[in-house]
Amino acid sequence: GLALSSRNARLSEEERVKAANIHKILEQSTTMHIDAGFVEKMVFSIIKWMLENDIVKNIPTGKLMVSLSDDERKCFDVFINSNLLIQHDSPEREEGTDEIINFAFEEVRDYLIARYLITDGLNGDAEKYKGYLQKYTNGSNNLAEGIRHYLFLIARNSENNQVIESFKDQPWYDETKIYGIWEVNSNKLTDEDV
Repeated sequence: GLALSSRNARLSEEERVKAANIHKILEQSTTMHIDAGFVEKMVFSIIKWMLENDIVKNIPTGKLMVSLSDDERKCFDVFINSNLLIQHDSPEREEGTDEIINFAFEEVRDYLIARYLITDGLNGDAEKYKGYLQKYTNGSNNLAEGIRHYLFLIARNSENNQVIESFKDQPWYDETKIYGIWEVNSNKLTDEDV
């Protein structure tokens, strides 16, 4: 699922109501079957487009929408209109320009990018994965701290040793471990962590 770390605040009552409303709207507005897997696929389509186009904020919707399937666009519309995960960010725009969107919370964006990188890295093009990993964990990248944090947590909480091993030789791993080890599930800790 799309669960976030304990570092994130719990959903407020208002956010729980919004999430329930999104699900209700999705069920009522379309005949397609909407489940967490479909939503994750739509979100990963957005993340993939962002990385391929090197646009991680102020995302032009017109260009993004071309990359989504019809069902993903319908689902996207519900999400954008709810302002829960993705929000409009261009109240005043010039005619003929794309509407701009952003993730409502940068930390959620960073988590989703990290999830996508790990999923794509294990199932996709290894060279592309390495390039994205290097680019988005580089200390000069504005997203590096958040993405490193979630890459570490996802890897350490993973059942897949390949994921963990793929990060241990990264220059940022040890520093990220110092701050992130407190969020690793206790049953995943090893003698090396103590």
